[in-house]
Amino acid sequence: MSEERRGQYEAYVWRLAMLLTDDAVAAEWILNSILRSQPDLLRVGETRRDRMVVLRAREWARGDNDPRSRRERDRAVRRSSQQAGQAPHERFSGEAKQLWVAARKLDRQRFEAWLLLDVVGTPEIDASRSLDCSKSAMLNHAQAAREALMPLFDGDLSAAAARLRVQIQEWDAGPALEVARERRRQILLRRRITLAIWIIVLLLIMGVLVWTAWDVMADTRPGETFRDRIPGDEDLNLVQPVESPE
Repeated sequence: MSEERRGQYEAYVWRLAMLLTDDAVAAEWILNSILRSQPDLLRVGETRRDRMVVLRAREWARGDNDPRSRRERDRAVRRSSQQAGQAPHERFSGEAKQLWVAARKLDRQRFEAWLLLDVVGTPEIDASRSLDCSKSAMLNHAQAAREALMPLFDGDLSAAAARLRVQIQEWDAGPALEVARERRRQILLRRRITLAIWIIVLLLIMGVLVWTAWDVMADTRPGETFRDRIPGDEDLNLVQPVESPE
């Protein structure tokens, strides 16, 4: 049951990444990067999970302007599998595609707010936390998005959004999840190998320390004192200073 639930969480992350970026390679990269830092999404709260997806989607969107993000994008494109598949604008059809094309032209904050509230169905307080803005600001962004999209559908925007959701649920997340899980297994294997190496190194260091202490103890005769181990016949005065001759 937990494995099934874990798969549902991973599929959710992939679909949300697809919607936020409109890019199959970006969605694959976002899912992989999240699983690298959080291999078990069942241990991550829903708000934090959505927040991670939003942040990485924004990082991907900055790729043309930010050098670090651009390097991340270039690496993701090179590593992307042949199974990345089609982008959302290639998957939608009919009225759902019309809505999607129009929504993607919105200001990013309006698009994100509308997407989480009206398409994904995220509760308002969770959506505001995921988008890192106040609830009132998020609601204003979402309302502005609705007002911009409403004239395209004769005031029946909710019906168009419902058709969009139906087509999203038909996306097959299996190939993307298969690639992500294989890469996660490789990462976990490398972590275990690294941990094993560190444990061996620590054991060797402890062994050397124990052997050194044992050697010192074995070389000390019973009853021998600190003074006995210092060469010379003269008595040692460790209490009073020695007066220098005038």
